[in-house]
Amino acid sequence: MTLKNLLFFVSVIFFTIFFQSSALNILVIAHIKPDLVLIVACYIGLYWGEKTGTCLGFLLGLLQDIFSGGLLGLNALTKTLFSYLCGKAGKRLNIKNMIVQVLLIAFSSLLEGILFLFVLRIFHLRKEIHETFFHLVLPQTLYTMILTPIVFRIINFLHQKWGL
Repeated sequence: MTLKNLLFFVSVIFFTIFFQSSALNILVIAHIKPDLVLIVACYIGLYWGEKTGTCLGFLLGLLQDIFSGGLLGLNALTKTLFSYLCGKAGKRLNIKNMIVQVLLIAFSSLLEGILFLFVLRIFHLRKEIHETFFHLVLPQTLYTMILTPIVFRIINFLHQKWGL
């Protein structure tokens, strides 16, 4: 990995965590916030492969855990898993197709929400699973899907500007 690539990755991670933890709060609708970290983790897996995606997905998820104050390791686990799976899928799918991108993010977001509910249920932190799924997981998945093409285009633009 070149120094230029490393600086690009560090910049993307920094801005992603910054926007997810603070600046994205202006986009909250009915207590629902899109998962920018998931979008970026999946993007990295799709475009840079499962090895880079796994490492950076873990880092993104761990930083999200640290700054969110939730269960430490839960975001690290899910972002690692989905960036790896997107890296594997990227070898078989047309990743330049916006519909493919949005569907992969939607699938990842939905499964991540289900995993979160499952873990919260195990630790008895959330009892209304059915209600939470329909009032939190599905709207967040939809919101994340809507934001996906915008984020992908921004990262592609920055990637080209850096000459990578």
